[in-house]
Amino acid sequence: MLADFLLFRSSNLPTVSRALLLRLRAAPPARWVAPGPYPTHRVAAYTAFDLYASYALQSSFGTTSLAGGVRNLFDAAPPAVYDSFLTYADPTYDFVGRYVYGRLAHKF
Repeated sequence: MLADFLLFRSSNLPTVSRALLLRLRAAPPARWVAPGPYPTHRVAAYTAFDLYASYALQSSFGTTSLAGGVRNLFDAAPPAVYDSFLTYADPTYDFVGRYVYGRLAHKF
């Protein structure tokens, strides 16, 4: 489950816009029943929060935007998934942990 909460948005000036977004990523507890002699897998629920901020400045040369954020804001550890296929995991699980990112772009 993904839910976005727009905490702040402002574009009161014709050349500047700003935004602050909080994203909730949650996976409910799950249970997989495997056929045959394989064990049943139970995975605990997982919740993580992301924070994203952006700033855009328009000029006669184009639009310059600066954005940044923190994924997995509170550094929540995902539940252990034992005996799982290496290529499968719920996309809301964040195995990397907390990380910060930024982007600077200019559109002509």
